[in-house]
Amino acid sequence: MKQQTIDPQAIKNQPFTLLAGLHLVIILLIWASPFLFNWWLIAIGIFLYFIQLLALGDCLLTRRQFFTKKRSVTFYYYIITKFGFKPNGYHIRFIADYIMPPVIIGIALVWQLGFDKKPLIL
Repeated sequence: MKQQTIDPQAIKNQPFTLLAGLHLVIILLIWASPFLFNWWLIAIGIFLYFIQLLALGDCLLTRRQFFTKKRSVTFYYYIITKFGFKPNGYHIRFIADYIMPPVIIGIALVWQLGFDKKPLIL
């Protein structure tokens, strides 16, 4: 598969819009989810995220925000680039898709089952 080139300057110059704010809030909720929601709801959410990637090739919000298809940029890439860094887009996608979901569900399982803590919301 040919790797797409991403212009970090074009991403960095993109304004922080209402959609970007919504994207940020959703990502913060995802990272807080082990403490907010039951682990099985998180597992369902991760499963649906993977289905979305398989069916569409990308996150719906990312497609809408960056007018892109097939994983050329992620919201994490956008944020890191906003701070002036020039990350490797492939590595960011790999971490976001294959490292972060197991970490999040792992934290939820340890917190809720290992420490017997109840989620704050559901």
